[in-house]
Amino acid sequence: EHTVMGDVDETPLFHQKLRAGGALAHLAEGRYSEAAKGFASVSPELTNQFHAVMGAEDLAMYGSLLGLATMDRKVLHEMVIDGVFKGRLELVPTMREALRHYSRAEYGRCLSLLQSGTLRRDLLLDVHLHAHVPVLLDMIRDRCIAQYFQPYSSVGLERMGNVFGCTLGEMEEVVAELLSGSGAEGVSLGEGARINALQ
Repeated sequence: EHTVMGDVDETPLFHQKLRAGGALAHLAEGRYSEAAKGFASVSPELTNQFHAVMGAEDLAMYGSLLGLATMDRKVLHEMVIDGVFKGRLELVPTMREALRHYSRAEYGRCLSLLQSGTLRRDLLLDVHLHAHVPVLLDMIRDRCIAQYFQPYSSVGLERMGNVFGCTLGEMEEVVAELLSGSGAEGVSLGEGARINALQ
C-alpha cells in the first residue's frame, strides 16, 4: 500500500522538471533521440530552478548537441533552431554557431567547432555527458557526411577530406562504414551509393 506524504507540487515548473529529468534518464540509457526531444521540449521558463541536477546552460547544451546528433534537418529547425528552444542557444554560443554552420551546410566548420579544445573539454567534463561524447560526436560527423552527399551524384573523397578536416584514408574509412550501413545510429549514404576507383 502506498501513501502520499505532503502536497504534490503541481506547478508548471514541476512538470518541466519532470520532463528534464526524463530526458536526462533517456540520455543515461543511450536513448539519444528521446533525450533530444525531451530536452528541446522543456519550457523556457525552467532556467536555474533545477540547478541541483542541471542548469539552464546544461539544458541548452544537451538539447542542441543531441539535436544535432539525432534530428533530421527539418525537425532540428522546428524543435531547436527556430522553436521555443531557440532562446536557450544564447547561453551556449559555440553550440549556436555549430548549429548555424550545420544549417548553412558548412559541415566542416560545424565539426571543427564541436571538436575544438574548449568545447570538447567541457563536454568531456560534464557529469551527465562525458560517457556519451565520443558516440554523439561520431553520430554528428556521420549525419554531416550523409547530408554533404545528398545533392551530388559523385563526390571526390580527397576534397571531402579537406572539407571535413581529415585525411583521404580517414575519409575512405568513414564513407565505407556509411556505405555498409554501419555508421553511428544506423546513418547510411542510401541505396545505390558506392565508391568507384580513380584511374
